[in-house]
Amino acid sequence: MPANLHEVRNLGIRDYPIREYPIPNGCSRFILPTDLRRALHGHALSSDLYTRAAGHYRRDPGHNAFLQACHVIYYCVGGEVRLRSDDYDWRLGPGEIAVSPPGRVQLTATTKGKRLTFYWLAFSGTLSTDYIQFIDPSEQVTRVGLNPELIVQFEKLCQLHDLQLANFTINRFVNCANLLKALLTSIPMLASHEANEKKNRIDLDRIRGFMVERLDDPPRLEEMARIANLSPYHFLRTFKKLTGLAPMRYFIRMRLQHACSLLETTQMPIKQISFTVGYADPQYFSRSFHQSFGMTPHAYRSRASRSTAAS
Repeated sequence: MPANLHEVRNLGIRDYPIREYPIPNGCSRFILPTDLRRALHGHALSSDLYTRAAGHYRRDPGHNAFLQACHVIYYCVGGEVRLRSDDYDWRLGPGEIAVSPPGRVQLTATTKGKRLTFYWLAFSGTLSTDYIQFIDPSEQVTRVGLNPELIVQFEKLCQLHDLQLANFTINRFVNCANLLKALLTSIPMLASHEANEKKNRIDLDRIRGFMVERLDDPPRLEEMARIANLSPYHFLRTFKKLTGLAPMRYFIRMRLQHACSLLETTQMPIKQISFTVGYADPQYFSRSFHQSFGMTPHAYRSRASRSTAAS
């Protein structure tokens, strides 16, 4: 597989043929002139890795298969991006990244019910293969999540490549080269963080269902953590981050919400409702109810009855 620009030229691949395709409406694409790319290839601070082109697409580019002269990294933010060649068929969803190697490739994109948007950066350099190995190409499609800082990095690189927005100087594109290095080397950390976030996610519906089954018998933290396949410590932190409440506080709220439903829809005595939602002491139930809703269970039922009668 060709690793840099010289090897690609030896294979007879034309210089960045994507320039032959029209830019879709609402999209942006920037391709550096040949003399500037040569300058970057010979510069001490950019010869190892430098950008050749950049784009931000919000519509399907409609490209037929074309010969890609260098590596291109794609970052999908919305919709779905599909990359196809003789060797692979990759689909990128929101928050996923892939590096397409030099060679023939076909690029298509669809909305998938969501607004389509994706970024791409084409790059070369004497160490381009080393940077790709650092990302770990065995993953092919890498999930990094919808990371605001990463989106800003792609956006900034696209803006710096726009020759109409700033002065045409080699220094600007040496800066681009080093921003690209920072972007590529951040991907393994972002992927690791995303994997840990996924690992620490919990099925809230399953936890809620378990709580409902145990309204009359409060579950222990360890039991809920076991269902989520997390340690009690990580379950507590993750649950609170997702709901804003500690698990037991959330459980108490569920109990009292169920009590509200029984007060509104049944004539069950308040003492019996207390037992039904797991309170052995009706007085303690009334105090807890008052703390949460600002009124006693009896007052709540009376107000609910008046509202029903008025309607």
